[in-house]
Amino acid sequence: MHELTPSNTLAFLRRFRLKGGVIRRFTLRNTAADSVALKLLLTVTDGSTNDKVKLAVVVRDVEEYRFQKRATMNVFAIREVRIGTFDGITFLNLDADPADPAPKPMDYRISDCFVAGRRISWEVINPKN
Repeated sequence: MHELTPSNTLAFLRRFRLKGGVIRRFTLRNTAADSVALKLLLTVTDGSTNDKVKLAVVVRDVEEYRFQKRATMNVFAIREVRIGTFDGITFLNLDADPADPAPKPMDYRISDCFVAGRRISWEVINPKN
């Protein structure tokens, strides 16, 4: 898996067009007595090939998360994506408000679809998996 860091976040967002993608699955697991990992399986467009791919995103040492379905929203469609790192915690928001130019941690926390953790990694899943 490839680590997602503040220095390579822009390259990641340029390669994968997450907006308009689909959340296929998310799984929470206790990895230790005080540690949680969240795995997202997404279908997105790979900008380098223009093909739809399955992208696994794993967030380790999860600090907080929210995946909430409201009656008026499609919980599976990715509206807009924001990634930001604050004090060593990286926030991944999958329903960001595109009007907010410089989000702060509170802007991520009011989202219905976000996760924040200390380590994020990703990989493209082989279509046979």
